[in-house]
Amino acid sequence: MGIWTRLFGKKPSEGEEKKVEIKINCPGCGGRLTFSRDMTEELWTGADRGKTSIAAMCKRENALVILLRSKGHWGWKTKRKASRKKRHQERSRSVKNGSRRELDSSHQPELVRKERRSRKGIELAAEGKFEEAKVEFLKGIGHNLPYDPITEESLQVVNDVLIGSVPRETVLHIFKGALHGQNRRFKEQMEECRQGVSASPKYEHAHIALAEVYVDMQMWGDAISEYDKAGGTNSFRASVLCNLGCCFGNIGDKDQAVTLLKKAITIKPDYAEPHYNLGVVFGAKGLFDEEILEYKKAIAINPNYVKAHNNLGVSYVSKQMWDAAFPEYEKAIAIDPNYANAYYNLGTAYGNRGLWDKAIPAFKKAVELSPDDANAHFNLAAACYYKDQYDLAIKHYDRAVQMGHARHPALTKALKPYRK
Repeated sequence: MGIWTRLFGKKPSEGEEKKVEIKINCPGCGGRLTFSRDMTEELWTGADRGKTSIAAMCKRENALVILLRSKGHWGWKTKRKASRKKRHQERSRSVKNGSRRELDSSHQPELVRKERRSRKGIELAAEGKFEEAKVEFLKGIGHNLPYDPITEESLQVVNDVLIGSVPRETVLHIFKGALHGQNRRFKEQMEECRQGVSASPKYEHAHIALAEVYVDMQMWGDAISEYDKAGGTNSFRASVLCNLGCCFGNIGDKDQAVTLLKKAITIKPDYAEPHYNLGVVFGAKGLFDEEILEYKKAIAINPNYVKAHNNLGVSYVSKQMWDAAFPEYEKAIAIDPNYANAYYNLGTAYGNRGLWDKAIPAFKKAVELSPDDANAHFNLAAACYYKDQYDLAIKHYDRAVQMGHARHPALTKALKPYRK
């Protein structure tokens, strides 16, 4: 029996097609890739003999990763060298009606201000200055500030090392990893956190730290496995339950995600992220009224929650409540002027209303902030075409196609007379 048949069962009969999928970690970035292909009987036979490959595009590494079988083993081939350009910082996003929603893992800083509350303490702890780090973490916990799991959990780890309940080496690995993570060096962070787990395999926070790296790298199964070692679905830590809900939501288990997120809210009612993520899951289930309610709860807890304002705008667009959507995108931009998704969504909303004069500046800003975003280039091209700005339309349309966006037959034909 061939390898393909062993993996996927009976091969298609002559003239039929069968879609196959494999989910494997990318050899470059470690993120989860889905390899899929519609297989005919002829291709299936070739795959069984190791002559047919299956490929997936890793957007993070900007490379086409080809999974193939040679000499009895699975192997990899990269069609082109991965780009080293920094990707847009939001890594988990989906598109609905042209707008973008995102699940949020609660260990990620939502605002620059919140990041500053913990960064100095993390830097000190990574140098082994635990007393000074404790002072900084205590400063970051205020009665009038939104709940911040980074700061509170960092304080717990520092207290543990100060009372001698965990080895100094373990804690140094955790905080050195956290410092790498804040600088988005996830491979280095993963290595430090793995060493922390090796040094203290029974220390709960070491597993949590490693799980959070896996979340950042979208390695959902590995993250769930590490969270299981820190209590998993039975945990009494709201941040663990919130992040587990994020993981289950991303692998498609929406019911489990809802259960975990509601449990996190029960434990920590003033915690904005579980409300936010619950809204995302409700949106994915088409429960837009419930989605809107959860985003509003998240914003009530943290009025500066950028993603919640952005996603609330997306929810209003889903219900064609345009006048309510525009202000939410504008609030997100006012809080974080560098948040590309809000500009993209604002441009999309204006475009859907035929307000091209307002859509064009929004798409231009989205492209400026996220120059590798093919969808933003494409939408800018369409908006420019409608306002007779043909040179700009051609420029951004060609750029979108070069970056992998599908050719749009109608727009291709419409722009043809204006090409020099």
